[in-house]
Amino acid sequence: MKAFFLEVILRFFAGIPLPLSQRIGRFLGQLLVLFPNRSRKVAQKNLSLCFPDMTKEHQHEMLKGSLCSVGQSITELGAFWCWKPDKVLSLVKDVQGEEVFSEALRESQGRGLILLTPHLGAWELAGLYASSGRDMAIMYKPQEDPKVDQLIAKGRRRVGATLAPTTLGGVKAASLTLRRGGVVGILPDQEPDLGEGVFAPFFGIPAYTMTLVTRLARKKRLPIVFLVMERLAKGKGYRAHYIRAHEGVYDGNESRAVETINQLVEQCVNIAPKQYMWNYKRFRRRPDGSKMNYR
Repeated sequence: MKAFFLEVILRFFAGIPLPLSQRIGRFLGQLLVLFPNRSRKVAQKNLSLCFPDMTKEHQHEMLKGSLCSVGQSITELGAFWCWKPDKVLSLVKDVQGEEVFSEALRESQGRGLILLTPHLGAWELAGLYASSGRDMAIMYKPQEDPKVDQLIAKGRRRVGATLAPTTLGGVKAASLTLRRGGVVGILPDQEPDLGEGVFAPFFGIPAYTMTLVTRLARKKRLPIVFLVMERLAKGKGYRAHYIRAHEGVYDGNESRAVETINQLVEQCVNIAPKQYMWNYKRFRRRPDGSKMNYR
């Protein structure tokens, strides 16, 4: 039943112009700002931790922007997952650093390439855009409801990507894609399961961060590129930003390599900080084994 209603909602938003869809998303985000809810509490906590020197007024502006972006991320899915692929891809109006990605692809021949997309802007569109016309596996965390999981998988596969769950089998499938010289897409700021990460600073706060990226890349020094899909104002589309990871990601010291990944995620966030998903419990796990109080 949940999947049915989700599909109805997706079809509704697919049937209206993108600017209107985004306005509705902003309105939903404004409701999250006005009324007490979990997303608002988590975002407020994260912003106060990451930007302690920022004025309360500026933090509140960041909060409003972030929650409005969360609302838009939901309403945009109708277009991303239901429109014809060519129409979806045409929403990308500008590309910054395209030569960075092209050079990394040339270097990756026979070795593969890792593409990292943080929870920023239209990150669902980033996966569709990157997978167009190439061999790409996108790693994802499966949903508990199998019908909802099928719905999400259908949307993310529609331009040609295959999906690899964040399980041992999924990691093996991703490794096979790399061995074919393909691309593997990963959300680098998603908290891993216990035992699959280390703590590294993220905006100065220890964050439990996956080691999967650096483990996959280190042995063959696979090129790593970040992709940010910035949302343009007034429904005018999106701007893609490609950023090449530097040598620090291959450091033999796992903690230092992961710290470099987080520094690069910070660089991505600074492109459009109000479009980052600050309502994600990024600091839920603490180094002493306790849990962050997000209440």
